[in-house]
Amino acid sequence: MDLVLTGVEESIQVVKHESLLVYPNPFSDHCTVRIMSNVNTQGVIRIYNTSGMLIKVWPVELLQEGANTFDFSSEGMAPGNYLIVFYGEGTMMTGKVMLME
Repeated sequence: MDLVLTGVEESIQVVKHESLLVYPNPFSDHCTVRIMSNVNTQGVIRIYNTSGMLIKVWPVELLQEGANTFDFSSEGMAPGNYLIVFYGEGTMMTGKVMLME
């Protein structure tokens, strides 16, 4: 008995990815932190140096589903590499950035 294809069923699922992007990178004075979120949430953005020392903290009262942008100033920071981390309800996103002179 031969197998005969009688129809095709497709199941397409749209998957939204959460992400954190920093641009321009490297930067000198200001950069933009763009966070893509799957849900409305609140949280905090923290900046760490490469030694793990906490440099800056920004509370985020409402991160909306979709694209969110935040302007970031390097005022008071030394040139170098930094880790930007968003901690939200049940989520954590990270990005790396280089501050130039």
